[in-house]
Amino acid sequence: MESIEHVLPVGTDAEVVLTENGGAGYLWDLAPLAAAGVAVLSRSAATVDPDSVGGAARLTLVLRAEAPTTVEVAQRRPWLPMDDEGAVCGRASLVFA
Repeated sequence: MESIEHVLPVGTDAEVVLTENGGAGYLWDLAPLAAAGVAVLSRSAATVDPDSVGGAARLTLVLRAEAPTTVEVAQRRPWLPMDDEGAVCGRASLVFA
């Protein structure tokens, strides 16, 4: 399972790019961002390889946190329970400092 960390500035718009394997059913669960007070200002996706069907995409997020915080998000299959072995294929730690 992939685990990455991004360190982002507090009080400014910060861009994060994550690889998303939506063709395999894995989507980034961004709910923890709102729960931590982090605003998602924009979200866009583009395919990594436009000639590939069902391939990975680059998910670009513009985020803003007004206070230092760390948020853990997971790339998961939303229909599976979190304790299912195949539910999560990646995690990202977003550190606003």
